[in-house]
Amino acid sequence: MGHKRRTREELYKEARRYVAAARAFHTGLIAESHRHLHVLGALSGYVDVLRQDRRRVHEKLASVQACCRELAKLRRMRPARVLREPQTRT
Repeated sequence: MGHKRRTREELYKEARRYVAAARAFHTGLIAESHRHLHVLGALSGYVDVLRQDRRRVHEKLASVQACCRELAKLRRMRPARVLREPQTRT
């Protein structure tokens, strides 16, 4: 009742689309993770300044301001994408 039997070639093409979508998702996820890691790495240096008792107030204030800038960068980053089913061509 309306189900069309797909050929081996059609199934192969569909499988390739799924693999391509998974690879693209994985590549994007790695890139996003790297960007997050970079921002968090920058943030850690400022946090270390805040943890040191020997630092002066103006140094700590500068670190707090830098932390706020880094956190703003982190908030602006796009969240991880959800793997979607590849679009089929009709």
